[in-house]
Amino acid sequence: MLKTYVSQLMMRQLHGLYTKLLERIGVEVAMGFERYHGRRPKDVSDERLGYDIVSEGFGDSRFIEVKATARLKPNLRLTDREFGFISGRGMIDMIGKMSHEDFNAQLKKRWIYIVVIDRNALISGRNSDMIVLYTLTSSDALKADFEPEYSDLMDYWIARFNDWSAYSKHYSIIPSQLIIKMCSILKRIIEMKEEFKELMNRRS
Repeated sequence: MLKTYVSQLMMRQLHGLYTKLLERIGVEVAMGFERYHGRRPKDVSDERLGYDIVSEGFGDSRFIEVKATARLKPNLRLTDREFGFISGRGMIDMIGKMSHEDFNAQLKKRWIYIVVIDRNALISGRNSDMIVLYTLTSSDALKADFEPEYSDLMDYWIARFNDWSAYSKHYSIIPSQLIIKMCSILKRIIEMKEEFKELMNRRS
């Protein structure tokens, strides 16, 4: 019983490390993309605003929610807070005070960046094929068919890959040395998870 508990605890810790590192890679990729295009990004992911980056440039602002995954063709999964930000739900009280055009202009400042890491390329070390970035304005994202998903801990909104990706632009990313190093750590965590699963299976 104790061995089982310890094994489950270690797997949860590894998964937690994997998730946090994946999120960090996503933010770094998005900020690098913004800098490459001449904007000045600021990481606000710790402030729980419903988005992760504020990016300034060319007289305009982008408020960017970043999603990162190592699954190809992923569904887009937003928390209720994130969906509220993307949909403009927080601006409902202002609708009577602004025109329809102004409301839509505000939505177009709100973006979703989805960072997709090819797990096979990651494991084999093919850095040039490893990362694809999808970008969507919130107004484009809302053209996708989002469905609610409920759990005991948090409510989510889900859009299928074939739906949301149709409204996105996508870019192959050449990773920086920092991102390559972070991805090498991510690779090692994946290997450790697999090794640990195999060890647990042998003991069961």
